[in-house]
Amino acid sequence: MKKALPTGRTHKVKVKKPLYFSIKEKLICPYCGNRDEFYEIIENATFLIHYLQTDEGTLEPVEEEAELMGPIRFYCGSCNSDLSFLKK
Repeated sequence: MKKALPTGRTHKVKVKKPLYFSIKEKLICPYCGNRDEFYEIIENATFLIHYLQTDEGTLEPVEEEAELMGPIRFYCGSCNSDLSFLKK
Protein backbone atom coordinates (compact mmCIF):
# COMPACT_ATOMS: atom_id res chain seq x y z
CA MET A 1 0.00 0.00 0.00
CA LYS A 2 1.38 3.35 -1.00
CA LYS A 3 1.19 6.27 1.34
CA ALA A 4 0.01 9.56 -0.06
CA LEU A 5 2.67 12.20 0.35
CA PRO A 6 1.52 15.63 1.40
CA THR A 7 1.70 18.07 -1.46
CA GLY A 8 2.22 21.11 0.71
CA ARG A 9 -1.06 22.65 -0.33
CA THR A 10 -3.36 23.90 2.32
CA HIS A 11 -6.94 24.85 1.84
CA LYS A 12 -8.44 27.74 3.69
CA VAL A 13 -12.16 27.89 4.02
CA LYS A 14 -13.59 31.38 4.24
CA VAL A 15 -16.96 31.60 5.87
CA LYS A 16 -18.98 34.72 5.34
CA LYS A 17 -20.98 35.73 8.35
CA PRO A 18 -24.52 36.89 7.71
CA LEU A 19 -24.87 40.64 7.55
CA TYR A 20 -27.49 41.93 9.93
CA PHE A 21 -29.12 45.33 9.72
CA SER A 22 -31.00 46.65 12.67
CA ILE A 23 -34.52 47.40 11.58
CA LYS A 24 -35.54 50.89 12.52
CA GLU A 25 -39.19 51.68 12.73
CA LYS A 26 -40.63 55.16 12.54
CA LEU A 27 -41.70 56.57 15.86
CA ILE A 28 -45.44 57.07 16.20
CA CYS A 29 -47.04 58.82 19.15
CA PRO A 30 -49.32 56.27 20.83
CA TYR A 31 -51.63 59.06 21.99
CA CYS A 32 -52.31 61.10 18.84
CA GLY A 33 -50.67 59.16 15.98
CA ASN A 34 -48.13 61.91 15.18
CA ARG A 35 -45.14 60.60 13.23
CA ASP A 36 -43.46 63.81 12.06
CA GLU A 37 -42.58 66.27 14.83
CA PHE A 38 -40.86 65.53 18.14
CA TYR A 39 -38.67 67.53 20.52
CA GLU A 40 -36.35 66.99 23.48
CA ILE A 41 -35.92 68.96 26.65
CA ILE A 42 -32.55 68.72 28.41
CA GLU A 43 -32.47 69.90 32.01
CA ASN A 44 -29.38 71.38 33.66
CA ALA A 45 -27.10 71.55 30.63
CA THR A 46 -23.99 73.69 30.29
CA PHE A 47 -22.77 74.65 26.82
CA LEU A 48 -19.25 75.97 26.29
CA ILE A 49 -18.59 77.56 22.89
CA HIS A 50 -15.10 78.71 21.88
CA TYR A 51 -14.93 81.61 19.40
CA LEU A 52 -12.23 83.23 17.30
CA GLN A 53 -12.63 86.84 16.23
CA THR A 54 -11.98 87.56 12.56
CA ASP A 55 -10.26 90.65 11.18
CA GLU A 56 -13.70 92.09 10.39
CA GLY A 57 -14.72 91.78 14.05
CA THR A 58 -17.19 88.90 13.70
CA LEU A 59 -17.03 85.89 16.00
CA GLU A 60 -16.64 82.46 14.42
CA PRO A 61 -17.49 79.41 16.57
CA VAL A 62 -14.56 77.00 16.62
CA GLU A 63 -15.50 74.35 19.16
CA GLU A 64 -18.58 73.45 21.17
CA GLU A 65 -18.80 71.34 24.32
CA ALA A 66 -21.91 70.31 26.21
CA GLU A 67 -22.18 68.92 29.72
CA LEU A 68 -25.53 67.29 30.48
CA MET A 69 -26.29 67.04 34.18
CA GLY A 70 -30.02 66.45 34.13
CA PRO A 71 -32.49 64.11 32.47
CA ILE A 72 -33.33 64.26 28.78
CA ARG A 73 -37.04 64.07 28.07
CA PHE A 74 -38.56 63.28 24.67
CA TYR A 75 -41.97 64.73 23.71
CA CYS A 76 -44.51 64.55 20.90
CA GLY A 77 -44.55 67.78 18.90
CA SER A 78 -48.30 67.57 18.34
CA CYS A 79 -49.92 66.62 21.67
CA ASN A 80 -46.86 67.32 23.92
CA SER A 81 -47.05 63.88 25.57
CA ASP A 82 -43.93 62.57 27.31
CA LEU A 83 -42.54 59.81 25.06
CA SER A 84 -39.21 59.29 26.82
CA PHE A 85 -40.00 55.58 27.17
CA LEU A 86 -39.96 55.20 23.36
CA LYS A 87 -36.44 56.58 22.86
CA LYS A 88 -34.30 54.06 24.67
